[in-house]
Amino acid sequence: MSSFPKPSLADHFRRNPGHALFWIGFVFTILIIPMNPLLMVSDSLKRFRSASWIIGGENPGGFLPGVGGATHYWYGLGQSLVFIPFDRALSALGVTNLVTRYSVTARLLYPLTNGLVLVLSWDALRLLGFRSRHCVLGTLVTLGVTTLPFHFQNNQENPLTLVCALTALVGILRWNDSGSLLWLNLACAAQAESILIRVTNLAYVLPLFGLPLLSRLLDRSRPLDPGREFRQTARLATVAIPWLVVAFAADRWWQLVRFGTWSGTYMTIFQNWATSNFGGLPKGFPFSVPFRDGLVLQLVSPGKGVLFYEPLLVAAIVFGLSPWSRSSPRTRALVLTGVVATLGTIVGLAQFYYWDSEPNWGPRYLASTAFLAELPLAAWVVSQLPRGAWRTRILAGVAGCLLVVQISGIWWPGYHENVECVHRKGPEHVRRTSEFYTRGLPLQEPDGHTDWRFIDRPKGVIADLWRQMTLPGDAWVAGNPPMRMVWVTGELKSLSPASRWAIRLVWLAGLGLVFWLAREALLGEPKSRESETPDPMPL
Repeated sequence: MSSFPKPSLADHFRRNPGHALFWIGFVFTILIIPMNPLLMVSDSLKRFRSASWIIGGENPGGFLPGVGGATHYWYGLGQSLVFIPFDRALSALGVTNLVTRYSVTARLLYPLTNGLVLVLSWDALRLLGFRSRHCVLGTLVTLGVTTLPFHFQNNQENPLTLVCALTALVGILRWNDSGSLLWLNLACAAQAESILIRVTNLAYVLPLFGLPLLSRLLDRSRPLDPGREFRQTARLATVAIPWLVVAFAADRWWQLVRFGTWSGTYMTIFQNWATSNFGGLPKGFPFSVPFRDGLVLQLVSPGKGVLFYEPLLVAAIVFGLSPWSRSSPRTRALVLTGVVATLGTIVGLAQFYYWDSEPNWGPRYLASTAFLAELPLAAWVVSQLPRGAWRTRILAGVAGCLLVVQISGIWWPGYHENVECVHRKGPEHVRRTSEFYTRGLPLQEPDGHTDWRFIDRPKGVIADLWRQMTLPGDAWVAGNPPMRMVWVTGELKSLSPASRWAIRLVWLAGLGLVFWLAREALLGEPKSRESETPDPMPL
């Protein structure tokens, strides 16, 4: 009786490239996450404080006065809900310090979330009809040449929002193909969670629900069946509306228990607080930006313009909406959905004083919607171009240039430098050293009067980039940029040379693991297992 050899780990990842992609996201996040998670972004810690308060913990310690003398932050409920199980489990294990519980949670949750982003991206591309190998390459290219690398390090609510968007995308497509209500409920639950994270996510929640119908409208090879479409839409509404009601009720509860009101939003509470505590605020603050300015600046401004920080978006629009591209109806529907979602988000934030998403690198609020439009681009390109073609070489060169732009979001210490400078030298120093701040900050004047200081954005993309690349060494150390932390930051200076080099070698070994996983995932199934013909384009 013949015995089959046990498959190796490499064979497993070749047969299951989604598993390899998950571990790429997981390990990559560990490599670029700061040694101290508190240096990532303070917003997540604030949401963690709210999670601890929900289950009976200490006062969140925010700045907005609430019920019973507690003070709260202005954030939505969504990310806090995800934190609650981690906080409860660590509390049960006897971890009493809240910051320690957050640090442990960050190191567990963020790699998990980012791994899910990659495996869900791969699954979504498979459902668009691309071959497995093209899906892997498309996922890796999209990871490298969009703002995802920085957001993987930044780890606010962005990766979680993207997980919700991709879960909804996969769930809606699988429901459309199989009729499984389990997938539809999963998609709707993800949409409800996304709305609780940030209400402007409605700009992609609603378009994604219409993706199956839009794909059939764009498919001219088949006649549209109005009766079937009506029944399909009715089934979708029957499941989706209750989930949206749950999201709305949870949001109203969140306002009631914190601020004692069913009506309004936390923005109203923040507006009243800011008006009472700071003088000289523009009329209507925080919705005080001229609509045209906010609209244009989110698109093309050097500091935050989505067309500058997500350069694949224009290419995705051209390929997805041009008739010569020969992309499938479902792919074109997704690109169009991503564009509509991006424009909807821009319109929703146009008058918002914080439209620039503060000091974060790139257009944080637009990262998830732009990703939806960009996702199919690389997979489509590699599926169309023959190997060795001159167009492939040009594509590789362009991708390399875009990769340099995007990876700089990790290498530049722009965010951390801003935070350090705000605390040490005030916002005027930020104005002189970084392009990212486009708004004022509360500033304590020498006479004790607190006012809102407005600062101007330095002009010129080239000047901004050059300033970042020529920062003095002490600025790099103060900023603690994650990718360079094992080489230059003060957190390693107390270690012996042997210990420092040991840490560097471990880091490089982890980077090698990421590349090995990518290689095995790209090798894919043997030719005998994977047909040379493309997968059918499902509708």
